[in-house]
Amino acid sequence: MHVTRDGAPIPSLLVSATCTSVESSPWSRDNRTSSLTDQDGAAVLTQLTTGTWRLRVHDVADTFGQIVPGEFTFGPGELVELSVDVSTVRGTLEVKEANGAAVAGRRLFLLDATGYFREVAVEPDGTLALELGIGSYELALLDEAATFDRAVGVPPLGPRARFEWTAAGPSVDMLVLEGP
Repeated sequence: MHVTRDGAPIPSLLVSATCTSVESSPWSRDNRTSSLTDQDGAAVLTQLTTGTWRLRVHDVADTFGQIVPGEFTFGPGELVELSVDVSTVRGTLEVKEANGAAVAGRRLFLLDATGYFREVAVEPDGTLALELGIGSYELALLDEAATFDRAVGVPPLGPRARFEWTAAGPSVDMLVLEGP
């Protein structure tokens, strides 16, 4: 796989693959593999078993990255060459709870379509600045009554909102976090 940004190779990115066609948990070590890109932006994933895989590209220090569009099916012994141009878009959202309350200072989590998450901070004026790849996302408040151990998995989440990130940035100007 070759990874570029605006046509230039990107070294030292992690390319991760998760098998989506198995019955067991997608978090099982048997269903995942990864490789770093070299100085030419090339990564080789050598342990892909027969099946359907979803790929993502991310910085080594941040598992939250960009999902490569689509899923890829590999047969036994098949060699597949892929090229991906990684691009991100900056944008700003206003974030409120359903009752109109501000969320500044509260713990918020941004989740991508595959469940990867990272904590984000809303500014005191209620805005959230992000730089994301095009795709579907969810923003959620941490359920403050619950305990959260990052090693266990996804945090216990409270009110949330789904949104799309487009080539122009967020698909909406304001997110209203609703639900339990």
